[in-house]
Amino acid sequence: MGHATAWEELNDLFNPLLFLKNMLTYMNALRRDPKQFSDSVHDKTKEIYVALAQRTLREVTNEDMERFKSLRILDDLPI
Repeated sequence: MGHATAWEELNDLFNPLLFLKNMLTYMNALRRDPKQFSDSVHDKTKEIYVALAQRTLREVTNEDMERFKSLRILDDLPI
């Protein structure tokens, strides 16, 4: 319980689209199973999101969109 099962590239989380996708995935996991993450993991995850948000929440660039597409994340999104 509370252990990471995957790693994200930090540079990808500087992309506003990938940051949002990652954060929403985490939120959905919490909704499915609130006990899935330990309190310390949850606190650290919030710290990471707050720190990244200060740099990441901005207008999406063409480069951001191309990276997003290259990771094949668009399958379920109406873009």
